[in-house]
Amino acid sequence: MNDLIANRVDSSVITLEYYTRNYKQILPRYIAYGRPTEDTLKTYFTLIDQFIDWCHQQKLDPIMARDYQLRVYIEDLIQSNHSDNGIALRVTSIRAFYGAAVRLGLLTDNPCQFIRVGTPFIYDEQFKYFTVEQIREIYVYTMKETDELKRLRDVSMFLLMASEGLRVVEVYRMNDEDIDFKNRIILVRGKGHNGTIYPSSLTMNTLKDYINWRPASDATFISLSRRNKGMRIQRNGIRKAMDRILEATGYKEKGISCHVLRHSCGTNLYAKTKDLRVVQETLRQRDPKITARYAHVQERVEKRYTDMISP
Repeated sequence: MNDLIANRVDSSVITLEYYTRNYKQILPRYIAYGRPTEDTLKTYFTLIDQFIDWCHQQKLDPIMARDYQLRVYIEDLIQSNHSDNGIALRVTSIRAFYGAAVRLGLLTDNPCQFIRVGTPFIYDEQFKYFTVEQIREIYVYTMKETDELKRLRDVSMFLLMASEGLRVVEVYRMNDEDIDFKNRIILVRGKGHNGTIYPSSLTMNTLKDYINWRPASDATFISLSRRNKGMRIQRNGIRKAMDRILEATGYKEKGISCHVLRHSCGTNLYAKTKDLRVVQETLRQRDPKITARYAHVQERVEKRYTDMISP
């Protein structure tokens, strides 16, 4: 069958059976405008493979699954205590898997079309962030690390998230070629789109010291573990490094993760500037409604409107 698609432009030779077994060759042309990142592909392939394995366990041909079977799959994920975000990402991946089959004319409709994952209502009070004073306290602790390479690496990652608002995946994807020390700017390989940031002097100086100390590498942030030493640090490695710091400073608890550092950047930046446009540009957010959350929480904390009617 592999010989049949030696001619890449002849889609008529792609059957349902072939697509199911070899979707990884075809799907990349149908996601992220045909230019998915390696990280995106890895995520999609992993989650689709998990779904295919589940289908096989149910003695079900994956390509023949319909809306009902997909809803049973969602139920199993919920019962296995998968997070809402994790389930939503699986649904997105599976929808893309079937969507490509529809576009190829292998299926008449996408069985995942009407599958939606509801998210629980979250009160503003559950919006977690660290104050400037708390960020400074965590920073001071990271500076106490005696291993110079580890200290410079962890402080650089911490500042990029807490002061510059980067996501874990953006820290993970960073390469040395993305950093322009002369003009003091960084190209961020973002979530869905790239952007440029103009970091603080502290962030740029720490990052420069780290790269000068670090062994030669194209990847900016490397693993220091015995197993992967010198290779690009994985996202879980970044999370574990930050979790160790948060635990040591007493700030690690349920609901506190690396993303709280990004929320801290947005909330504290608005508190200092009162300018939502500045926050939106710094965090590189397309939807101003998302950025407005930081102003909403900050103003409610500061103004306490009910003081005006309190007896």
